[in-house]
Amino acid sequence: MSVIVGFLAAAGLTVGSASASQAAASVSPEAACGSGYSRVSDGTREIKSGSAVYGRAYLLYNNSTGKNCLAVIKSANTRVSTYVKATLTVQGSGGKSVSGNAKSYVTVTRLATGKCVMYSGEIHNVGGTKAARGGRSYWGNCG
Repeated sequence: MSVIVGFLAAAGLTVGSASASQAAASVSPEAACGSGYSRVSDGTREIKSGSAVYGRAYLLYNNSTGKNCLAVIKSANTRVSTYVKATLTVQGSGGKSVSGNAKSYVTVTRLATGKCVMYSGEIHNVGGTKAARGGRSYWGNCG
């Protein structure tokens, strides 16, 4: 497991698994992405299945590094690990995804200086029988 976590960290990917008390309180997008990241305009979307909200996708940007961070944070079923996926697509460079079973969140980062981005998130229910999805399917936050 530590080899996988080390590989993910080196690749700019994070799978968060907070304790039950931390997960119930939920982590902030800024804490999930790390120091220097702040939320961007038009960068929050609900992750839904029908009318049920499973969590949110948050797009953040770090001015000093030029990197975007997408945090997909669960708001339902936070005491158990379920499948969570974050995908961040940079115009002209394709998409990068991270996924795994998590109690709280997953993040993915991409360098996007001077380029536009799209993003999406996916969260499954406890049995894996329903998938909630959401994101932004058009280019934005160009710069």
